[in-house]
Amino acid sequence: MTSTSTSSSQPSTPADGSRLQAWALVLGMALGSVAMWVVIPGGWVLLAAQRSRVGTPTVGPLLMVAVGAPACMLVAAKVLGVLDRRHQAITSAVDTRRKPAAWGRSVRDADDDSPPSVLAKVMVISVALAFVALAFWFFFLASPGGGQVSGG
Repeated sequence: MTSTSTSSSQPSTPADGSRLQAWALVLGMALGSVAMWVVIPGGWVLLAAQRSRVGTPTVGPLLMVAVGAPACMLVAAKVLGVLDRRHQAITSAVDTRRKPAAWGRSVRDADDDSPPSVLAKVMVISVALAFVALAFWFFFLASPGGGQVSGG
């Protein structure tokens, strides 16, 4: 009886370590998704605002935001994909079936019974929270007229 309890307690230690790693990866995916939707675009807008002169923006800062933000968001998406694959490897949730690309399937081929990945869930939650935060800001915090003072 005691040998059963000691043998069951030994394998739980690596599982607990794996569980902690998995939760750390989920936290990393959550923070990374917030960075991708808020920090990166906001950072590029602030950087462009510092580089432009007071008054109307020129093409340079606008081009900085238009190119820099999507490029950094692409890098962040790649990093999030790496985190998701690592999470799948730790939790043994890797789907090894070969799947055709989305544009190569018909709607009738939608019998994919695999659950969505943790990254997909995290991204949906982060986008939903971003929309809620945007709506809250728009309806309760934004000043009418965008804070611009009329010239007259």
